[in-house]
Amino acid sequence: TYEDVTSVDSIGIVTARGLSIFGNTTGLSVTGVGTFANAIILSEDNAIHFRGTSADDADAILRQAAGGGQLLINSRNDTIVNIDSNNDGTDAHFAVAHNAATGSSTELLRVQEDGKVGVNTDSPTLNGNEEGIHIVSDEYPTLHLTNITTGHGANNGTMLTLNTTGETILRNGHASHIRFDTNNGSSIAERMRITAGGAILINGTALSDVHTNANDVVIGNTSASLMGLSLVTGTSGYATLQFSDGAGNKNQGQIAYNHANDSMVFSTAESSRVTIASNGKVTMTSATNNLRGLAVIAPKTQINFGTQADKGGFLMSEANGQFCLSGG
Repeated sequence: TYEDVTSVDSIGIVTARGLSIFGNTTGLSVTGVGTFANAIILSEDNAIHFRGTSADDADAILRQAAGGGQLLINSRNDTIVNIDSNNDGTDAHFAVAHNAATGSSTELLRVQEDGKVGVNTDSPTLNGNEEGIHIVSDEYPTLHLTNITTGHGANNGTMLTLNTTGETILRNGHASHIRFDTNNGSSIAERMRITAGGAILINGTALSDVHTNANDVVIGNTSASLMGLSLVTGTSGYATLQFSDGAGNKNQGQIAYNHANDSMVFSTAESSRVTIASNGKVTMTSATNNLRGLAVIAPKTQINFGTQADKGGFLMSEANGQFCLSGG
């Protein structure tokens, strides 16, 4: 049936404002923009063929997939969806939706002309002028990366997700580590890793370099000539390294540096025991006076006083506990 037909030429080309074709036709050829004929072909296999002017351009095909209800787009080269083609500054977007054949459908994916991409949302938002992907979910919005070698299962690969309590989760679904690489300007290399067992290695990759009693956090490697850990505060700050068993004040042992007077304090049982002042003076304290003192246990023990080694001091005998005071 033809509606609003304006002309039919000698070879059967129809010009009309609306056109409907029913039945098993042999196809329809429509002249394209300009002089090229057969720009759009309606074929018997329920497909629309879009043809260009050269062999490399033929054909882009829009067809119904086998079984019906599916739409396939076949392109020999690029497929481009151009939104806001006249660049008039409108909030144009491209969307993929479901549930309805009309405009009331629910959007699954939206690409906006301002560079924002929304998944499961029709209003993707980012901070400031950021461009990127905004994923919305009732429970766990997730970015899931897998490959063919390690598998595509639900528990395979890498997952970046947010749970319902606001926790950000980075997960490796395989029995392997998570590594962090950076570019120092001349090379890209691994700088930190979290092992499958939860250990953290910084500037190193081998847990075997350290004792198993102290391999939860490892800094450095056996090829390094310098490596360190710094605790930084202001000029009146108090930096501490604390040891806790979860009881009391949770600082049963402590090594602290007081920048206000440049002193270092060593604590046990939540109390200061040894203080080294800025001038090097060492003060030992205890809760009861009769426990104050210094014990050195060794086969032979020598404590030197003076500016030279082995000059003056106490020498304790290993045989009978006798000691002598020597002067140099």
